[in-house]
Parts: sequence; structure tokens; C-alpha cells
Amino acid sequence: MREEAETTKIHLTREDYLILVCWMENPANFAIIHGCEKKTAVGAKTTKPDAFKRLAEHLHKMTKTPGLKRKPLTAESMKRRWNTYKSKFTRTLNAKRSETGMGLTQKEL
Repeated sequence: MREEAETTKIHLTREDYLILVCWMENPANFAIIHGCEKKTAVGAKTTKPDAFKRLAEHLHKMTKTPGLKRKPLTAESMKRRWNTYKSKFTRTLNAKRSETGMGLTQKEL
């Protein structure tokens, strides 16, 4: 439990988020995390926890953040961080799409 608390105190940097996004840009990785697979795969199917564990291992291997270099995140911690990042991105994108550039939103026009 103490180890989990220590890894949750580490903040991801902009470069760390770029590593995550680049990993997600691979269509196979994106499909595993977000469940977009249309064809049935032959053999053992990768589960979401396994995919988040692979994402955490990839971040551990590629990051320059000292705390993450010492100990990788758990699959559950990686899932929480990705979902938080994704929800913030979605809110920002929706706000950006509703702006007109004149300081007014589409609703105010």
C-alpha cells in the first residue's frame, strides 16, 4: 500500500503525456484500451488491465522523470491517470469547438 502511495505522488510531465499519446496513436493499442476491435482475434485476447500494464511499462521505459524511472506505475494507477487526462482533453476540445473567436460562444450568438 505504501508503494502505491509513493507512485501516486509523482506528477507526469508534458513529455510523459506525449509518450502516452504516441503509444495510443498505434491503432492496435488504441483498440485494446478503448474497445474498438471489430474482428474477433485468434488466440488469447489482451485484456484492458494487461493493456494498461503494457502502457505503464512503456512509460517506465521511455520516461526521463526520476520517480517513474525508479518504479513503474501499476495498471490501475495508469488507467486512472489516462482517464483523467482523456476527460480533461475532451472538456478542452469541446470548449474550443464552442468558441467563435470573438469572445462569444455559439450559445451566446
